[in-house]
Amino acid sequence: TREYKLVPFEEKQSGRYVLVVSDASTSGTYFTCAEFYLFNDMRSYLTPKLLPLVEADYSASTDAAKVGYYNPTALNTFISSMTGIVESASSTNSELCDAYNNFASGLLSCLNMPEAGKVYRIVNCFPGYYTNQSVEKAMYANGTTPYWANDATDNLAYCWAVAPMGDGTYSIRNLNNCQYIQATNAMGASATGLNLVWLAAGQFNIKKGNESAFHTNGHDGGAGVSGNIVTWNGGANSASSWRFEEMTAGAADLVKAELSALVSDNASNHAAVPALGQYTDAAYTALTQAQAAYNASSKTADDMFTAQMAVSEFNQPYNRSLPVFTINGTIAYAAGKAI
Repeated sequence: TREYKLVPFEEKQSGRYVLVVSDASTSGTYFTCAEFYLFNDMRSYLTPKLLPLVEADYSASTDAAKVGYYNPTALNTFISSMTGIVESASSTNSELCDAYNNFASGLLSCLNMPEAGKVYRIVNCFPGYYTNQSVEKAMYANGTTPYWANDATDNLAYCWAVAPMGDGTYSIRNLNNCQYIQATNAMGASATGLNLVWLAAGQFNIKKGNESAFHTNGHDGGAGVSGNIVTWNGGANSASSWRFEEMTAGAADLVKAELSALVSDNASNHAAVPALGQYTDAAYTALTQAQAAYNASSKTADDMFTAQMAVSEFNQPYNRSLPVFTINGTIAYAAGKAI
């Protein structure tokens, strides 16, 4: 059991106290020098602190659609609520305290965040890249590892579905390999919750648990061309800051084009008993069915992943007649007609 007592720090200086904590379980007594102010009227103390917050100009950080900006409708509702508490003569001390203590978290709740079903490019916010190279850098999947290089809008490896996990974290899944980021140097089939820590308008740190932020390794002050992702903390406009650029429609078109090309290129390259290099009729039929389903879909991120998985399945070696050989007794396939 602990007992707490406030003892005046100096008899003639009201408001300054020593906090005395007595712990019966350890027979210990601890002293903490601090300033504790006892108010009968919190309004006179909190109003000057709350007014600058509710009267601040948030317009530069407000946008109806951009991720990391305040949604104007949500912001207006929140500010109106806070203003009402500050200006109302009937607001209790508890209401004023709650308004002040929860103001920062309330503002964060007004931000536009990545949404399930949408696709984004993850672009680094370090201005040195554009200053030195006249290009922006973005995250992409290099095989099964996150990397960074010149931003690209025509490559599915740069397309990411970012979705809330329900616990305040977000999963980040690549549209090209259909795998989730699990760490700065790893991707896999299972979703991993990552923290998106807001820094400034449109900018976030991306963190796994208590680790440092995702960072473009080898940025070289903006002269770096490409590289891997490491952990290194940094604020807004640093190589550890990222923005989420929606490109759901663009990604949908890329998936559609890939499906169309694959169906067209193999229209005569399949058979019930395929010759060398041909696909099976069953594999080609499944691909055309996937194409039809995708074209009829709403083309959400999940629809795109379903289509991409169909493409991956079509390209499996067991769906195609390929030369077969063994390496140390293990069956392997050659990708072409000659080995």
